[in-house]
Amino acid sequence: MNSAIQIQSKLKLVSCIAFSLFFLSYLSIEYYFDECTALYVSADEVALFESVVVAVSVVGFLLYALFSKYPFSSRVLLCVGICAVVSLVGVTFSAVFGQSLIGVLLFGVATFLFLGVLGGAAHYLLAHLFGLSSNLARVVGLFYALGVGLQFLLHAFTLSALLQTGIFCVIVLVLSCMLFKANKPNGCLYFRISNSSSTGENDKIIENAYAKEVSRVISDSDSVLRKRALKLIFATVLLTAVYATLNVLLTAHHAAGDFDLGAGGRLFLIGGAVAAGFLFDSKARSNMNLYMVCIAILSGFALFATVFEAPLWLIAIVFYLGSGSFVVFFSVRFIELSCEMKNQALWAGMGRVVNNGAGLALAPIVLSFVSYSNALFVVAFSLVILVGIVLLLREDYQKPPIYEEQEEASIKCSLSDVCSSEQSFLRLEERIDLFSRAWKLTERECEVLQILVSSDAAVQDIAKQLYLSRTALYCHIASINEKTETNSRMGIVQFFYSWEPSELKSELKQGKNNSNT
Repeated sequence: MNSAIQIQSKLKLVSCIAFSLFFLSYLSIEYYFDECTALYVSADEVALFESVVVAVSVVGFLLYALFSKYPFSSRVLLCVGICAVVSLVGVTFSAVFGQSLIGVLLFGVATFLFLGVLGGAAHYLLAHLFGLSSNLARVVGLFYALGVGLQFLLHAFTLSALLQTGIFCVIVLVLSCMLFKANKPNGCLYFRISNSSSTGENDKIIENAYAKEVSRVISDSDSVLRKRALKLIFATVLLTAVYATLNVLLTAHHAAGDFDLGAGGRLFLIGGAVAAGFLFDSKARSNMNLYMVCIAILSGFALFATVFEAPLWLIAIVFYLGSGSFVVFFSVRFIELSCEMKNQALWAGMGRVVNNGAGLALAPIVLSFVSYSNALFVVAFSLVILVGIVLLLREDYQKPPIYEEQEEASIKCSLSDVCSSEQSFLRLEERIDLFSRAWKLTERECEVLQILVSSDAAVQDIAKQLYLSRTALYCHIASINEKTETNSRMGIVQFFYSWEPSELKSELKQGKNNSNT
């Protein structure tokens, strides 16, 4: 069992490093692509080409969701990493030796397509292992910040194009190899451990958080899930509009020589991501939407401030802090949502898909907005966006912890009541065996049932005891609910102790009498 825990811990570390390496490679290669295209076109055209390749990475995220469920997905990831390296070399060759803008663009599009596939796999792996963790926001914030920080350090040195390409190729290959090893040929991971018993050594398969695609939690109906998903998508689009507008405004002032953005902004981006991770995780993320609304309002005030000629350095600080928080927000919320969706691979990286896609779609609107320098229009635009964000995020998706505590308290009282009133001749093990046979429970559901009817432990503790994610545990409970026609964990406990195994009980009695005689 200790071996299974160690393997699970290693997988979690691999998922975190892969998540960080994706952002390191993505941001570094994006910056490098801009440098290559800047050799041939103006600054405005560089921004346009960058938007195009970023949009192509969205296609990569979606492509991964299509083949992730197939057994060959792990081999595809390795091939994708090799193809990304070849495309990146093509970008350098076209820029340095071939001096071809078309070559840079074509190879750049291919590179970001492959990076998008790797990004989808990295988000999917993180969702499997941390999707239901109480530390999810901290993990996302810290390792996103690590990727940004490494990219900041990498570009602090003046390196030749060939050396940069070599470093990027190594990073991409390491990322693809890590994702390849984390994916078994059958698309899921199982831990086989040796479980000692009085009868000998028995191999037992333990599912971990990165188990085969679990069914969504059945506590919400499809319509509720769709509504939540749409609200989150629209909120992400509106938040993207806020930060895209601030980015264009600051970039325009930087190009005009009014303000030097410098590399210091990255430090505030890192600080914003780390701070948001710890802030969002507080109180079981029950106030996460509220915190993001407050951050968005502060960023909206920064838009107002541009009209009244506030210090640009102050606006830049608000922008970078807010941007770091925004990345953590949409990454965490979509990863959480993916745990309840049938296609988790699609929804785990949907935050990045919506953010990049909205950035491209909103680019003409934002440019028109910036060029139309009317104070009243700026204020009206900002207010409309902020009102929309508040309306979409006014309700938090997660239930406050008090509800779970009340449910566990009710289960505890129910257990004590039914156990004190139970006068059956059956031992608990016999009752569980008869109950499982009568209601055709699987072996795993029997294990879940045994803990549910004999313990008042919290859901998280039960999941750890069974080496299950909370989503997988809820799915087993939902399956037991469906088979026994109950509707809650407490309903299972009450039904279990009130159930009378009439025919099977008489058989068991007869067997005991025969053995005694």
